Formats: sequence, structure tokens, C-alpha cells
Amino acid sequence: MYDFVEQYISDCIEDGVNSPKDICHHVLKEIAEVDKILAQQNQLRTKRANLQKVLRNFNHESLKKPRKNTILVNPDVADEDLDPSYKNLLVNVCDFIKESSRPVMPREIMDSMMMQDVVDCDYVDDKQRCVYMSIKWLLDKGIVSRNDTDRSIFPGENWNHRPE
Repeated sequence: MYDFVEQYISDCIEDGVNSPKDICHHVLKEIAEVDKILAQQNQLRTKRANLQKVLRNFNHESLKKPRKNTILVNPDVADEDLDPSYKNLLVNVCDFIKESSRPVMPREIMDSMMMQDVVDCDYVDDKQRCVYMSIKWLLDKGIVSRNDTDRSIFPGENWNHRPE
């Protein structure tokens, strides 16, 4: 944050805005401009949502998102036969669980994988499904286990056989 403040003040000084009063006035002017742009964007978001309602009213095909073939892995598939991108996701999920000092909730795993952008899918829903399926695959293999009480995930009896 301080880097931005320092840089902003330096830029103002270079532009001939020197006093704190003038810099604050410049900031308020810029905030007003940003607020105006954000208000326009909100209007566009509302209009877009309303236009989609019109399409939904006619059950238009454009609202049906195309399905990309999401890799759903059978628990009987051997580790060496896994698709490389899916195996990478499994490794990342295991690494996340390993680095945590406590059992983790499935939502934490999903959020982390989405933030790291390690899921090779086009749509957010498909990415979440991929992460969910990877957790399920790891559970089915006994690599991770689930606490029956709070549904948290932790290393299982086959943890040493996890994909690497």
C-alpha cells in the first residue's frame, strides 16, 4: 500500500501538484472520475442481466453453456494412467493438505485450487467439479480421509501412495 501512496505523491509532484492540499484535491477529483466509471459499469451489468432475462424468457440456446469434456476419473484408474493435467491437480490438492497444519474443509481446497488457477477447465463450475472429483478420487483411493463429524479432509491410510 505504501508503495502506491509514495508513487502517487511522486507522480503528483512531477505533474506540478506539490502541496498536501492540492494533492488531496487531485485525489478527490480522481476518485469522482473512478466512481463515475464504476456507476456506468453497474448500469451495464444491470442492462446485461436484463437482456439475459429476455433471452431466458424465450429459452434461448445461447444461455445453455457448452460443456467441455471434463475429465472425471474412475477410482480404478492407476496413477500412471492419469491425464497429466488431472494428475497435476491431484498433486496440488495433496500438497495443500500436506502444508496445512490441521484437517481442511473441501471448500478451502476448492478455493485454494481456484486461486492458484491449477485447474485445466474453461468454466468456474467445471473447475469446481474437477476439484471436487479429485477430492473424491483421493477419498476413494484412501489417500485422504474424511472426518464424519465436520466433513474435514486429512491424510488417509494410503497417504504414502499419493500421486507425486
